[in-house]
Amino acid sequence: MGYCTVDEVRASLGNIGTLEIPDPAIEDIIEESSSEIDAYIGIKYSLPLSSTPPMLERICRDLSACYLFDDYIASGMAVESVEIAHRRCQRAKKKLQDLRDGKMRLILDDGSVAPENDDSASKPWSPTKDYQNPHFFDYDNTLDYSRDREMLEDIWDKRNQ
Repeated sequence: MGYCTVDEVRASLGNIGTLEIPDPAIEDIIEESSSEIDAYIGIKYSLPLSSTPPMLERICRDLSACYLFDDYIASGMAVESVEIAHRRCQRAKKKLQDLRDGKMRLILDDGSVAPENDDSASKPWSPTKDYQNPHFFDYDNTLDYSRDREMLEDIWDKRNQ
């Protein structure tokens, strides 16, 4: 399920050039944008969300409009229009990165904060995660290594026989 609708994407572009594009094509782009959003926020938040946050509606609408603009409309358009579309896309991706990195919080439409993933589920398992000694792997001091000259000569002799 997408985070926005076909009509919202058309309206965000001011219906410029979108009337000729069939709804299924726009729906595919909305699904692509929604999947990208899930890939970003799924690192931090439990999916699926209980409701669609208004921020994600806006991000999905901006990403979908940008991708629709790139795929169908941009050829022959003024450079300024293309740059505006790309800025919208960059702004939407920046918000997604901020949500993923915890710089912003995802607020659901009822005003509650979206539930976050359990930290242990999102981090790789490590057999040393509970070791408290920071020097656990530093027991061997490399400066204490010394070479046994006679042993090296014996090895050399055996190899060159």
